[in-house]
Amino acid sequence: MELFQYLLILFVLFVTSRVFLQFKDKKIGVGQFLFWLCLWLVVLLFGIFFPYLWFVSNILGISRLADVFVYGSIAFLFYLMYRIYMKIESLEQEITKLTRAIAFENDKYKVKKK
Repeated sequence: MELFQYLLILFVLFVTSRVFLQFKDKKIGVGQFLFWLCLWLVVLLFGIFFPYLWFVSNILGISRLADVFVYGSIAFLFYLMYRIYMKIESLEQEITKLTRAIAFENDKYKVKKK
């Protein structure tokens, strides 16, 4: 194995420990914990089996292995952006519902009769 692979394994172990601590402190849920754990496991597997990825890049018709990682990373980042966008939309709808409920219940927003 090369130095890069050792450094990647150390980095993945560090990040995985952070994810575990976040889960232990109940800052993330089970779904998020499993998502990030699986993601970093895949990164670890890519790091360990790095020499064998040339086969995959040749099948995909991509000449450089680094391009495979760049394309995959861009696709993954777009997916995360989509997830964040959907979460923001959901939060906006909840805020709108709460605001309307508070406005109807609060006396100072009601029309006063003279």
